[in-house]
Amino acid sequence: MSDSEEDSQDRQLKIVVIGDGACGKTSLATRFAQEAFGKQYKQTIGLDFFLKRISLPGETP
Repeated sequence: MSDSEEDSQDRQLKIVVIGDGACGKTSLATRFAQEAFGKQYKQTIGLDFFLKRISLPGETP
């Protein structure tokens, strides 16, 4: 790793949500990532990706 990569405070996490169909996985992920909640969704075929950036207290963005 380079010095700049070692000094970086950025962390990347991947979260996988699994479960039966129509149990609210997409609603949960959308609510967390986009801070929105829709009353209707199309059934997810395959997978969805969501991105959320979080700044922790005491860390600079």
